Amino acid sequence: MRLMTRRSTKGVFTALLLVMMLLLTAVPAFALDAPTSSTPFSTPSEVTSITIGGKAVVYEADDNGSAKFIRAVLNPGSTEYDLKHATVVVNLVNSGTAVSSSTPGLTFSGSGTTTRTATNVDLVNKAYNVTIGSNSYILAAGLPDGSVGIAALDPLAVDVTFSGQSAAANVYGFNEQNPYMGNPYYTDGWTFVNYFIKDALSSTPADRSDVAGTVTTSATIAGDATQISGSSYSFDLSQAVPSITASAGGDVRLYRLFVSDPATVEVDYLFDFTELGEDIYNEDFPYYEGNGPELRAKADQILTAINEYTGGQPITVASGTTVMDVLLDFTDWANGDNPLSIDYFPYPTINSGTYLSRLNGLGEFDGGSLSGWMYTDVPYTLNCSVPWVGAADYALTADGTITWFYTTDYFNHF
Repeated sequence: MRLMTRRSTKGVFTALLLVMMLLLTAVPAFALDAPTSSTPFSTPSEVTSITIGGKAVVYEADDNGSAKFIRAVLNPGSTEYDLKHATVVVNLVNSGTAVSSSTPGLTFSGSGTTTRTATNVDLVNKAYNVTIGSNSYILAAGLPDGSVGIAALDPLAVDVTFSGQSAAANVYGFNEQNPYMGNPYYTDGWTFVNYFIKDALSSTPADRSDVAGTVTTSATIAGDATQISGSSYSFDLSQAVPSITASAGGDVRLYRLFVSDPATVEVDYLFDFTELGEDIYNEDFPYYEGNGPELRAKADQILTAINEYTGGQPITVASGTTVMDVLLDFTDWANGDNPLSIDYFPYPTINSGTYLSRLNGLGEFDGGSLSGWMYTDVPYTLNCSVPWVGAADYALTADGTITWFYTTDYFNHF
């Protein structure tokens, strides 16, 4: 053992102290946790009422910080265009109360009156700091859960009619609204609207990769639709989830195409990671337990990708398409071969075309010696059985469900 003098010991201690101080200054003081509940608070004393897009706000504090929020979910029937061009009205008790915002995009008029108004406020996944009197708040808004219409003034609106159809396709949005609007934990936003173009063709096209139709829009169309001339387009509906993008003024919207015909089937294509959540079989997988957070993070990325791929809807594929065909299409899509060129998978995938070894870095044996990928043709359960045929040979010939799942013990599924 090497002996240290008092001077050398003091020097080492000082160096360690400096290193610790540098680390503390380089790392944020805390990591923000996800909120789990909100508590209402009283209307600010300076205010009689506040509306966003005509809807009265609520005043809430979340349990993951000290910020106070002014929030509203717009009235039923409101659209994303309404949320992007919202009017915020603050009615005050006294005309001398100051109302301001340090966030660009929110400017109030009516100084010296009891009504302050801000127009054309973009509240699509954007929050604004607002000061009323001497108190500060975060203002944010969203849309009702469920079906969302498309405003006639929306520059990204499209009307689609396929040749031979007596009516236009159904074009609509579907929103999943996070109630914690404006909370800084949610850096990716809180209003998630997926858009769809849905139709059932009366006859089977000769070639689903070349289906004629028209698009009426002021936006620029790209993706699985090729302009022939004017409003005439050729649609490639041969993919599991074909889609188009509408672009205007720097904004881009993705529309997923769910177009069936007499020779197609609709399939719920799902992923399940129940077995990564805990040791549900009361068995000991020390390697899995040691890497649990890493594995679940990869699983979360897969879930995000499949939700973006399908929009949470059943997919429409030609009868005879195999389970593996769809998986390969999804993998290509998640690796950036999509209209928005977004790469959802930061980790490698290994798939021979007949056997899935690794998806987004989550592979066989990562969760223990009996772990790996399996699929079933029913919704997942702890003891669901798997088909006795490989995914590359399982042809989809009827409406149904396909669930890929990561098992930590494949013996439970035979």
